[in-house]
Amino acid sequence: MVAFTRYEIFEELGRGGFGIVYKARDMALDRLVALKILHPNLVNDPTFLGRFRQEARIAAQLDHPNLVPVYEFGESEGRYYIAMGYMAGGSLKELLKREGRLEPERAREVLGQISAGLTYAHRRGIIHRDLKPGNILFDGEGRARVSDMGFAKLLGGESSLSMTGTGGIVGTPAYMAPEIWRGKGAGAAADVYSAACILVEMLTGKVLFEGESTPEVMFKHFEPLRLPDGLPREWIPAIEQALEKEPEERTGAVEELVSGLRAQGPDEVDGGRQAEEEGEPEPEETGSGAGEQLPEEGEGRTETAPEPQRPKKPALYLLLGLLAVVAGFLIGRQITKAGNLQVLETATLTPTIGQTFECEQVTDVPREECEALVSLYNSTNGDRWTHNDNWKKSTRVYSWHGISVRDGHVNRIYLPENQLSGSIPPELGQLTRLQTIWISYNQLSGSIPPELCGLTNLVNLDLGANRLSGSIPTELGQLTNLEGLYLYENQLSGSIPTALVNLKKLTNLRLENNRLNTNAAGPLASFLRKLNPDWDTQSP
Repeated sequence: MVAFTRYEIFEELGRGGFGIVYKARDMALDRLVALKILHPNLVNDPTFLGRFRQEARIAAQLDHPNLVPVYEFGESEGRYYIAMGYMAGGSLKELLKREGRLEPERAREVLGQISAGLTYAHRRGIIHRDLKPGNILFDGEGRARVSDMGFAKLLGGESSLSMTGTGGIVGTPAYMAPEIWRGKGAGAAADVYSAACILVEMLTGKVLFEGESTPEVMFKHFEPLRLPDGLPREWIPAIEQALEKEPEERTGAVEELVSGLRAQGPDEVDGGRQAEEEGEPEPEETGSGAGEQLPEEGEGRTETAPEPQRPKKPALYLLLGLLAVVAGFLIGRQITKAGNLQVLETATLTPTIGQTFECEQVTDVPREECEALVSLYNSTNGDRWTHNDNWKKSTRVYSWHGISVRDGHVNRIYLPENQLSGSIPPELGQLTRLQTIWISYNQLSGSIPPELCGLTNLVNLDLGANRLSGSIPTELGQLTNLEGLYLYENQLSGSIPTALVNLKKLTNLRLENNRLNTNAAGPLASFLRKLNPDWDTQSP
């Protein structure tokens, strides 16, 4: 045993691109920790060190049962370290190495726990960016926790591919979304893509995207998707949408992927996926090549059953092929956007609600809920939040981008950062089972429709960072199940409604950067200070 500052080190747990991780004991608090000591060559870079310190502090503020807690970032005799919660159950990577694959119900349970942690972090503006089985750890109770959130980039930050700004990609090739390879940075959709890769690996015991080198792995992310044998057949549509090449066409959140699996069922297992072209050989299952791109603790090659070998391609041919594939995607997107959704008026419904062929065919939600979504589509420049093929061909709402269904009703709308314009239609008030509306960081204008105040099942309402005007509806006080209300960075005016004190379950309220009269007294002032102790000095 070796002492390091106030920590007693027992054994090494793993090595990676950022440093060495040890099992240690915090002698001051008498608890086990995972102590990551940064590589000396990294701390010689002031830019990296400042960025790492900032993100470690942010990660230390995260408190969720499905995230590995960060306790401390410090320095001792010129060596920098970060102390995290010690996870006695090991990693998902180790579990898959032992068991080969997981039963569908267990895989869905693990994905649900991953989703809960990521959703909490995404809500606070933090993405993971390097999600993989080695970063999914299990605590002493067998609960999955996401680790290394301290290395994530902030949502809305610069799109640099590296934390040091030197141009190197931070990530593990087998799980990296196409937009990261293209140099466009990573948003929450990148975590969805990685989570879907992990789900396939849990179900099959094999890494989805593999190759003998990093360029070969990269190329596979841009090839037409070929899912392996052994997946629950009814889960395949949800998995395929979560692995869309374009982030705006991908499933909106990891919890939406989980919801899609819940809405279906693992009754049948797919016997295999046909190759895109006849006679195309199966790709060789080899190690992920992750060691070439900043591997994390314990990362190595994943052993899988050998299959017929795919002919090797020269690196130049791979890069030329990648450029052709990317160009094809861009051209294809322009073609698919050429046609707009056709809407017909009907005398039997509210005039602003469109009666569409799609809603006549939809099978998984009531007709009025489908038409409310079409109204939202038309009111907000809908081609920004779903590609037309979904609307024209799909008979199930859960496959529409950004929409989740549970128990036969729409329960979630997730459309942040889509450059939506127009206004929020009052027809959303017909989605009475909605639990989440998340349409932040768009360009929506107009007022908040009072019809939203009738959605008594709402748990989260996020309309932040838009151009909404008018006053905050007093009727919001009727949403007694609301836990999060986010109206920041709009153009709202008037007083803060006293009726908000009725929201007994509210734990997060953000109203900053509006034109509101923030003077509050009596019960409202007490309510606001309870949510934010510094309200009097740091009010919006």
